Amino acid sequence: MQNNTKITELKKNLPLGGIAELAKRTDLSAITISNILKGKPCRMENMKKVITEGNKIISEYKELTEGTSK
Repeated sequence: MQNNTKITELKKNLPLGGIAELAKRTDLSAITISNILKGKPCRMENMKKVITEGNKIISEYKELTEGTSK
């Protein structure tokens, strides 16, 4: 159940185009990533990739949008 909350938080916080960027970085198809974000069953390896890279994308996005105003 904990993974489901991580996945829903990840889906909620992804910026526009985040699924396409995840597809590029993880070498998974956009359909696979969409299914994972919907909570459908998947391989643990793919879920790890999506969670780690998704968190990186979100932090990069926040850094670009919030970190530029000094």
